Amino acid sequence: MVTEGTARDKLRAIEANPYLAHSLQTLRSIEFPLVVFGSSLGTQDDHLLDALNEHPRRRIAVSLLPDRQRTVAARQADIYARLETDELEFFAATTHPLGGPALRVP
Repeated sequence: MVTEGTARDKLRAIEANPYLAHSLQTLRSIEFPLVVFGSSLGTQDDHLLDALNEHPRRRIAVSLLPDRQRTVAARQADIYARLETDELEFFAATTHPLGGPALRVP
């Protein structure tokens, strides 16, 4: 996991690491449904969006943190515009065990 830098910086770091490069290539190649949890899929994650967009028929569920309705709607619209999939669903991250309060970093 690369957490800092622009999408280009992250991609360079990923490509320089055999494990991460393999993981990104696997993400690009799989066609089955998947869940995105813990990523905002913002512009800093363009490398992930590019990989996800390799298979537009793939069903994808994306977790979002709770926020004001307008903020969540704007975030969903942004992801809809950037993620090329026929089947996209959103769910509240707090409804999944990984989003539980005990696992949050203060």
